[in-house]
Amino acid sequence: MDDDLSLKVKSLARGSSVLLVDDDEFTLAIYESIFKEMFLRIFTARNGEEAYELWMDQNKNIDLVVTDVMMPVLDGFELVNKIREQSISQHIIVVTGMNDLNEMKNIINLGIDGIILKPYDPKNFLPVLARVLEVIKAKKIMKRQIFQLKLLSQEQVALKATAKAISKSAAFNQLEIAKKDTIVKKKESQLSTKYNIRKTIVGQSAQKTFDNIIDESNRNDIDGLIDSIYDYEALIVTLEKEPIENIMDSLVDSTQAIENLVDIMNSVGSFSLAAQAGENLIRYIKNFDIQKLEDQNKKEQFFDTYLSMFQDIEKWLRVVFVDQAASNVNYFDASFANTCLELETIFADDIEDDSELEFF
Repeated sequence: MDDDLSLKVKSLARGSSVLLVDDDEFTLAIYESIFKEMFLRIFTARNGEEAYELWMDQNKNIDLVVTDVMMPVLDGFELVNKIREQSISQHIIVVTGMNDLNEMKNIINLGIDGIILKPYDPKNFLPVLARVLEVIKAKKIMKRQIFQLKLLSQEQVALKATAKAISKSAAFNQLEIAKKDTIVKKKESQLSTKYNIRKTIVGQSAQKTFDNIIDESNRNDIDGLIDSIYDYEALIVTLEKEPIENIMDSLVDSTQAIENLVDIMNSVGSFSLAAQAGENLIRYIKNFDIQKLEDQNKKEQFFDTYLSMFQDIEKWLRVVFVDQAASNVNYFDASFANTCLELETIFADDIEDDSELEFF
């Protein structure tokens, strides 16, 4: 059971960051050795003051804080209170050797996500960690869903505005209506492709399966790409925290993985939409205006989406080429293309303007 829970925690923690705080160097080393097998990025601090400064230096973008209570300079109570002054949403787990009921109440009143008792015991530690990480993951998914809903709502606004313009023109000239109707249908078709890529697979007759589409000559390329994905994910997480002037070269380097994926898809020959989207994404990133990342919210949104895309690529490669457990090649074709589009639309000031988007 511990092994299953450990694997679950590792899966949930992947792509996340954690700050470990404890004044005892031996204890801190133990936790660091445990957490480095789970989390992509780990920060450590030996007292509350050091932890708070580090947390602020990271622009409050650390997913989880795990802190001891009794520490010099600034104890765990004071640390949590200072963090709460800046962020009510920061996820915090308190580690303590105290088991006094009144003391527990004081800790809970800090507004923390969980309590773990010392000394370290996986039976107590892993369930709490899994529960908190599930909440963190759910919030990240919700954030992406909200972004998708925003895109869909903007599409509806564009379509309604077009319909209103047609209605107004109808009062003047029937011939003009016919011309504009043709233009509108073309525009609606473009919008459908841009903001709801999955529609492109509707009505396709022969649904291809993954049986016999894999050439053994592709196997080494596929295995190599899977092995490299985690390194690219680590790079992306690092870039999110870097000043914008230090990002561009490494961001371009990350497109090598997408280029390798496009080569595989073109070789297999069943993913034309995704391959085209990948090629356009590479071109978009190589010509990217890095100054756009000065908007911290959009910068975070871009790298969250970019990281999620790499995680999806690895899962897809395993399902399709390693386990051969999928039944329809078209789903990834559309889904990957939609994510590529999502990355570009983050920086589009007005997504109604066709000139803003390059992909389709």
